[in-house]
Amino acid sequence: MKRKILDTIGMIIITIVIAIFNVIIGANEKGLRTLPISIMLFIAITYLIARKIILKQKIVIKNKIDIFVLLFMCSTLLPLIFKTYCTYQGTVEFILKYFFVYAIYLVVRNTVDSKNKVNIIIAVTTISSLIIAILGIDIQNQKYFNWLIEKLNLKYTESYAFVSTFGYANTVAIYFSFCIFLAINQIQNLNKKKAKILYGIYIIIALYVISQTVSRTVFVLLALAVIIYFTLYYIQNILQNKKKLKKIALIVIVVAMIFITFVFTIGTKVSKPFEFSDSIYQRNFNYNFEPNQNYTIELELDIENVAENHGIDVEVEILEINPYFNQKILAAKQVKSGKRNLTLNFTTTESLYQIDMLILNGYNEKITINKCYINGKEYPINYKFLSYEIGKALSMYSANDKSIKQRIDFWKDCIKISKDHPIIGQGGNTWKKLSQAVQDYPYGMKETHSYFFELLISYGIVGVVLYLLLIIYFNIKLLKECITNKEQRKYKLSILFGLNLIILHSIFFDFDMSFLVIMLIVFVYLAILMYDSKETIQKLKVLDYCILIFLSFIFIILIFANVAKYCATDKNLKRTLGFYDASYQYDYINESIKKENSYIYNLKEIQNLMTNEPYFYQNELYAKYWNLLLKNLKNLTDNQIINYIMFINNQYRTAKFITPMYIDTILTRVYIMQKAYLTLESMNYTNQDLINQIEALKQIIKDEYEVNIVNINDKERNGAKQENIDNIVEQYEKMLEKINL
Repeated sequence: MKRKILDTIGMIIITIVIAIFNVIIGANEKGLRTLPISIMLFIAITYLIARKIILKQKIVIKNKIDIFVLLFMCSTLLPLIFKTYCTYQGTVEFILKYFFVYAIYLVVRNTVDSKNKVNIIIAVTTISSLIIAILGIDIQNQKYFNWLIEKLNLKYTESYAFVSTFGYANTVAIYFSFCIFLAINQIQNLNKKKAKILYGIYIIIALYVISQTVSRTVFVLLALAVIIYFTLYYIQNILQNKKKLKKIALIVIVVAMIFITFVFTIGTKVSKPFEFSDSIYQRNFNYNFEPNQNYTIELELDIENVAENHGIDVEVEILEINPYFNQKILAAKQVKSGKRNLTLNFTTTESLYQIDMLILNGYNEKITINKCYINGKEYPINYKFLSYEIGKALSMYSANDKSIKQRIDFWKDCIKISKDHPIIGQGGNTWKKLSQAVQDYPYGMKETHSYFFELLISYGIVGVVLYLLLIIYFNIKLLKECITNKEQRKYKLSILFGLNLIILHSIFFDFDMSFLVIMLIVFVYLAILMYDSKETIQKLKVLDYCILIFLSFIFIILIFANVAKYCATDKNLKRTLGFYDASYQYDYINESIKKENSYIYNLKEIQNLMTNEPYFYQNELYAKYWNLLLKNLKNLTDNQIINYIMFINNQYRTAKFITPMYIDTILTRVYIMQKAYLTLESMNYTNQDLINQIEALKQIIKDEYEVNIVNINDKERNGAKQENIDNIVEQYEKMLEKINL
C-alpha cells in the first residue's frame, strides 16, 4: 500500500515536470528558471527521502548505467572545485540545472517499473508537446497567446520557420521527431483502436510541425531513422527465411541505387523555372566559387510588366559575402520587362566566403528565371523533380553549404577555447563568455551548435568521455536486449531510436541540450528504458544519503536565489543571497561607491568580482578599479599599490579581451590603461618593485597593440569603414606616443 501511494506521487511529479517544461522550455538564452526548478526540486527531494525512509530501498545506484549518469553529473563540479571556470555565475547555474535534471532522473528510476507507467509518461509527453505546436501555430498566425508568451519570457526574434516557444526551428523539429517514435511505440503496443487512431493523428500533426520548421538535417535524420528502425524491428522474421532475405536485400539495394542515381544525376541537376514577385529577392549560390577567379552568370528572364511607362523595372546584382558578412557588389545590371537574356561577368576577391544573387524588383513584377548558367554550365535555380527543401537538404552535404562552414568555424573556436583547460573545462556558459575572444569574425552565435563541443569547453575531456561512455554503454545494453528478445524489441526499440535521434542531432549538429526540456526528456527516457532492469549493485548504500544531502544543498541555493530575485530590495541582501549572480555583485559595488564606503573595501569587492567573473563588464570594472586606486594613491603604502597594480596587470594578461573584433572597445580599453600609466608615472615613485609594475602596465599596452591592431591585416572587422578604422588606429598610436611607445 505504501509503495503504491509513493509510486502514484512519483508519477504525478514526473507528469508535472514534463508538462511545465513543455511550456517554459528552459532555454539558456532566457536564464535559469529558478522558481519552477526550486519548487519541483523540493518536491522531488521530499519524495526521494520518503522513499528511502519508508521503503528502505536504494535510490541512487541500481545498475552500471546509474554510475555513468552520476559520474557525468559530477563532472560539472570539477571547474568549480579546481577554479578553472571562466564565469562563476554560469558554472553555478549549470550545476543547479544538471542536478535538477539528475533529481528527476532519480524520481523516474525509483518510480517507473512497468509498461503501464511507461505508457502514461509517453501519453503525457506527446500531449504536452501539443502545447508547443499550438503556441507555435499561434506565433505564426493569430498571436492570441501573445500575452502568455510575453509573461513567461518566451518571445524570440520572429522567423519564417516554425520556432514556437523554443525560438529555434531545428530543436522543435528534433523534439517532434522523437515524439513520432513515441507514437509509433504506442501504435505497435496498445490494443485499443481509439488510442492507435489518436496516436496516428498525432504523427500527422508532428509531421506538419516538422515540415514547417524547414529543418533540412532533421528531415534526413528522421527518414533514415524510420527506415533503419523498421528494418531492425522486423529483422527476426526476415532472418528466418534466407531466400526471402536475399530477395529483400536485392530489392533494397536495387531501389536504393536507382533512388541515389536519380537524385544525384537527375534530381539535383534538372531544373525548372522559378517564379517570384517579391520586391527584394536574395539567394545563395550553392556552387564552388574560388577566390580571385573570373566567372560569368547567364540568366534567361521573363519579366511580366504590371505597370505602364515606369522605366527601369528590375536590377540584378551579384554580391560577394566575406567572412565578416560584409557585402560587395561584383556585378550589377538593370533590365526592363519582357523576355531578357542577362549576362553578368565578375571576378571574386581573396576574401570570398559566398556568392549571392540579389534582385531588386521595385514594382513587384512577376519574374520567372527560366535558366541559369555559371561559366556555361546549367545551374539548377529550381529542382524539377524534387521540392526545393529536399534539394536544399541534399545540397547541405556539400562543403559549399553556408551552415556547414559556419559550424566548422564555431567548432574550431571551441578547440581554441578548450586549450586553456582541456581536461576539466571552464564551466557553464563558457561559449557565451569566450566565443567573441577567439573568433576570427564577429558571427555572434549564442551556442556552439554541438553538445560534444559544448561539453569539451565546459567540462573538458572528462565530461566528453563520461557522456560518450554513458551513451555507448546504454545503447550496447539496450540493443543487445532488443536483438535477442522479441518483446524487448517490440516495446523498447522505437523509444531508443527516438532518444538517439535527439542525442545524435545534439552531438553533431545543434544545441538541443541547451534547452532544459530536452535535457529532461533525454534523462527521463534513459531512466524509462531501464524500467525492468534486473541488474543490482549491493555496495555504495551510503551514497544515497550523500546525494540527498547534496540535492538539499542545491535546493537551499535555489531558495536563496528566488528570495534575492523576487523579495529582497536591499542590494547588500541581494548580493548575499544571490551570491553567484554577477549582476547583484555589480549593483552592490556601484551602490557602495556612491555611498563612499572605504575605497580599500570597494577595491577588494571589485577584485573579488573580477576573480569570479573575469569577462563581466571588463572595461567598466577596469575603469572603476583604476579610478578608485588612482584617487587614493597618497593614502596607500608602496607595497599596497604594488599589490593592487600586480592584480590588475595579471588580470589583463590572463583574462582574454572578450571583444577584440570591435575596434572601438579596444580603444576604450587602452585609454583606461594609458590614463592609469600616465598618472602613476607622474608620481615619480622610487620603489623599484613599484616602478617595475608600472613598466609592466606599459608593456601590456604595447603587447595589446601588437595583437589587436598590427597583426590583424583584414581591416573589415565588424563592418567598419576603412576611414573609421584608420581614425581609430591613429588615435591608438597617439596614445602610444604619449607614453613613449
